[in-house]
Amino acid sequence: MKKRRSNGEGGLSWDKERQKWCGTLRDTSGKPHKFRHVDKVEVINWLNKMRLVYSSLNPLYSYDTTLQDFAFAFIKNKAANPKIAESTVNYYTYLASKLYPLANEVMNKITPEDINAFIAEADLSASNKSKIYKFLKILFGAARKNNLILENPMDIAIVPEYEPEYDEPFTPEEIKLIITKLKNTPKFLRYYALCSLESVIGARIGEILGIERSTLNFEKNYCKIKDAVKADINGRTYVGKTKTKASVRIQYFDAGIGKILQDYLAACNVDSKYLFCTANGTPISVRNMQRAWKMILKHANVRYRSFHYLRHSFITEMFIQGYAAADIAAVVGHSRLETTNKYALRRQDKVLEIAKTAANIYNIA
Repeated sequence: MKKRRSNGEGGLSWDKERQKWCGTLRDTSGKPHKFRHVDKVEVINWLNKMRLVYSSLNPLYSYDTTLQDFAFAFIKNKAANPKIAESTVNYYTYLASKLYPLANEVMNKITPEDINAFIAEADLSASNKSKIYKFLKILFGAARKNNLILENPMDIAIVPEYEPEYDEPFTPEEIKLIITKLKNTPKFLRYYALCSLESVIGARIGEILGIERSTLNFEKNYCKIKDAVKADINGRTYVGKTKTKASVRIQYFDAGIGKILQDYLAACNVDSKYLFCTANGTPISVRNMQRAWKMILKHANVRYRSFHYLRHSFITEMFIQGYAAADIAAVVGHSRLETTNKYALRRQDKVLEIAKTAANIYNIA
């Protein structure tokens, strides 16, 4: 059934087949409701009436709601959806806290100029300005979908300039150096085992910190990744679900890594549920692991890149070794191959090697 929109009047459209005006509005559960009438005014009155009903149940449908109220109602709805990761909800909550003073404005009255001025004047990094812009685009898109606004100001708001910087992954030589330095330093035994395991499985930082000892199988050399160590918006550490369903997986490693883990556990005199833990048996927080990682790189005299770059490096190296994207995605817990492909970073030595190979193929001196 083909429809013609009526000058952007929310959920109002012309049903050519039935020769009637059609009003469409979603209720608080997301279910669409329709009302058709030959009189356009009757349909508009129905839309206004239903909006009032829904606004009394959910701020997402109120014409007078502020950006702040809409943002937190939006986040609350996301948190109630079991398909939305906890990390996504926490990320949205963090971004919502950065929307002031724009957050105090009635959403229906915010203009593209207001958004441009807010982003331009915000005391934020270029990276965070880009994130705020994308979050506002999501919020105003949801508002438009719910017919809270007639026009989306984000359609013509200025996109903030931001070019993300991607660093070089760790080379195999750098990773070997890091692991060798840790191996030869007794006080770093825990990190020797942790970094050795991470270098061959490419797990997310929270995932490797959340591995439980009970999931280790040294006969078949695997562990299970089913939880992840995280931090809430107040910085408190907790153990929650993995990022996606695909992240729950059996993680295999070779016998050499198994021996390193067994030696580590034999020397570890702390009784804990977690493979890698603090002196009290609690999981190591992400923040503390990041601090330790800086110290480890300084000890090995390797240029700093975040711990997450071990994951980048693993994926990049597996691509260089010729493994299929689908197999790599399964190992690292990606639900989409596009994500795996984005993680692969170029290595400058390989870029130069390709240039030389191409020259040799064509006999270019």
